[in-house]
Amino acid sequence: MQLRFLVLQFLLQIWCGLASTALDCSDVGLQTLANDLEATADQRVQLVSYAEAEICGQQTATSQKRAIHACNIARILFRSPVNSSLIATYIDDTSTNFVNRTEVNWSDACWTNSSCIVSPETPNDVARSLRIITSTNATFAVRSGGHNPNSGFANVGHEGVLIDTVNLNNIVFDNATNTMEIGPGVRFGDVYSKLQGTGKFVNGGKDTSVGIGGYFLGGGNTFFTSRYGVSAAGIKSVEIVLANSTIVEANQSSNRDLMWALKGGGPNFGIVTRYDLETVELPYVWFEARLYNPSSTPALIAAAVRYQAAAEKDPDATLVFQVTPTTTLLGFSYAKPIVRPPIFDEFLSLPYNSTYTNSTVGTASDLAFSYAGTEPLVAQKYMIATTTHVPSLEVYTEGYQRYLNMSTEVAGAFNATLTFGIQPFTSLAATASQRNGGSPMHPPPVSQNWFVATIQWEDPNYNAAALSTVRSLADSIKQSAQRRGLGLSFEFMNDANYKQDVLSSYGNSSAARLRAVSEQVDPQQVFQKLQNGGFKISNAGAR
Repeated sequence: MQLRFLVLQFLLQIWCGLASTALDCSDVGLQTLANDLEATADQRVQLVSYAEAEICGQQTATSQKRAIHACNIARILFRSPVNSSLIATYIDDTSTNFVNRTEVNWSDACWTNSSCIVSPETPNDVARSLRIITSTNATFAVRSGGHNPNSGFANVGHEGVLIDTVNLNNIVFDNATNTMEIGPGVRFGDVYSKLQGTGKFVNGGKDTSVGIGGYFLGGGNTFFTSRYGVSAAGIKSVEIVLANSTIVEANQSSNRDLMWALKGGGPNFGIVTRYDLETVELPYVWFEARLYNPSSTPALIAAAVRYQAAAEKDPDATLVFQVTPTTTLLGFSYAKPIVRPPIFDEFLSLPYNSTYTNSTVGTASDLAFSYAGTEPLVAQKYMIATTTHVPSLEVYTEGYQRYLNMSTEVAGAFNATLTFGIQPFTSLAATASQRNGGSPMHPPPVSQNWFVATIQWEDPNYNAAALSTVRSLADSIKQSAQRRGLGLSFEFMNDANYKQDVLSSYGNSSAARLRAVSEQVDPQQVFQKLQNGGFKISNAGAR
């Protein structure tokens, strides 16, 4: 009876909750840990020896020490990958490619040296990684592509373990079911290449370098939202490893609440190891992009207001609108092979400096790749901010003037580049985003702008100033819209900074349901307590 109690106690500790500062160091406890982690005979000896020498008897441990324990156990368990084309399953600062794998993230503010990097090859490897995390109480972060610029979201320092999904990179297109099976380590460029020539398209990211894992958890803003909604609306099923290391499927038939939560609810529920996505029939589209002189921007903004009104009746149109200090980029695309459709006439009639992308009838994959290669060649830090409002010439004009002033200030103060982005989102898109079981995101069914400000800079001494700048610009636009009764509470997660209370912006009902799902699938709140960063449901209402 005593033996059964010890085994049950340790299994509950490892599988269902957070271990205390000391492991169960009885013979039974350590052998159970070895069994649970599927250790080989040789690994079992090393694991028990390490635990007895370094962990057992310690009543307290710093976060860095807990991370070291987790890494040492991972180093014992994870050998060289079976597939030589994959990244090494275990990397630390003694590895030759540690710096290379640390500097994957888009913003170099996220280039922090974790205690180690674990890159699982299989869902079972992910499960074992989480067992290590919960058994050592170690802080962790999860990275897909690392495009989120919020430091701590997809990176962690010496005090934690980075779980990198880069090796979970399977891509399978099933023509019979019109679905794609994609691992979270895949980037959208690989997805679009796979679909090239099939006449099908995944409703995915506009940036081909973005990893799919975090993108879908944030909802995903794509090209043809008026037709298909946000990208997460196209998820048919998800394989996910929960905090207790169980591997489950979530879809409309099984774990429906979890499926709902994963479509915009952030990294609160587990580590996704596979997405099954619908593909849409989209053989040919039209697209073109132009670069305009800054003097034309006020006229382009006025045209954007009229475009957004017209787009309420035309689900095939998509507009990219980005202002920089030296140029304004406009991208036009249409979900049919119609060259220069009338909805873009006003933009196309205005004088422009140069062509960014020639007028093209091509595949949707061609469209996505037409925006590739725009990243700077030198390392940069990035920060973002977003707000949502009903389109208004007054709000746009006031916001643009504020942008011009701030852009000049930060360029002179710390050589920063500030951008001003209009992202039209129609009532059609809001409605389409709730298909396939809905999502926690609830942008109202009205024409709206998902404004995004981005700042890039190099000097780390100005990190706080950069964040303050983008927050101030977004807040000024939010206040301008609110004064006119045009403000909307919704905030788009993929474009938000860590100071923004995204999950609360979804509304009380969604936030409460997200909390309930989190408590159901993660009763010990591992992803709230041990995860390094991210838009956590436990922090909703606290920012």
